[in-house]
Amino acid sequence: MRQITDLEFSLIESKVKKSADKIGLDDRSTGFLYLILDSLFPRSGEDISSLITDGGSDRGVDAVYIQESGNVAHISIVQSKYASTIKSAGRTFPGNEIDKLISFIRDLVDRVAGLPESVNPLLRGKIVDIWRLVDQGKMIYIHIFLVSNALPLATHERKRLDAFCSQYEFISVEELSYQSIISLISSDGRTKEDGILDTVDVQKYERADCDIRGLVANVDARSYIDMISNEGGKTTSLR
Repeated sequence: MRQITDLEFSLIESKVKKSADKIGLDDRSTGFLYLILDSLFPRSGEDISSLITDGGSDRGVDAVYIQESGNVAHISIVQSKYASTIKSAGRTFPGNEIDKLISFIRDLVDRVAGLPESVNPLLRGKIVDIWRLVDQGKMIYIHIFLVSNALPLATHERKRLDAFCSQYEFISVEELSYQSIISLISSDGRTKEDGILDTVDVQKYERADCDIRGLVANVDARSYIDMISNEGGKTTSLR
């Protein structure tokens, strides 16, 4: 991947500054994390703080988002790295952070007894919630987000992380480097269409893939046809 340009770096910086100002903190790193979480997950700004686990003894986990749907629970684990200068934005995602994540997730899925006591209270609460869902018989799917306004992992580090994840059918990983970040924060300018869909059961859950956010559900086909149809009965494409 090419190096980030000054224009791209400045665009992200302006969004980070607005995010930091919004939460009343003079901390760009936290502002960046808030910006990303607000873009990845369809939640209000007041709720973002409930996702954050960043701080001392966070085991490399900056945020955790838990989404339940029937007998399934989707766990999003976010590790965020903010480059404060364009020079540092030219570096790859730090490989030593992968070791922290691998160690934490291994302890999480193996239910190591001392794990909750080894982390900060914010992360401890998330661990307790995840293990409670397992005890309730829910299937757990873990999706790791590596987010940075710099470059992605070096190839050998990504292969190492992929090798770890491949040991588990329920663990996946996604990198969001500066190009993906720009796509995320620029999505507000897209043309939007409104409509109403009827679901046929109560099982539905939210999900996010980079700049695409949505709701997974069983939809009544008639309501879909009505939504994409003009008054004259002709259908129209949705953006």
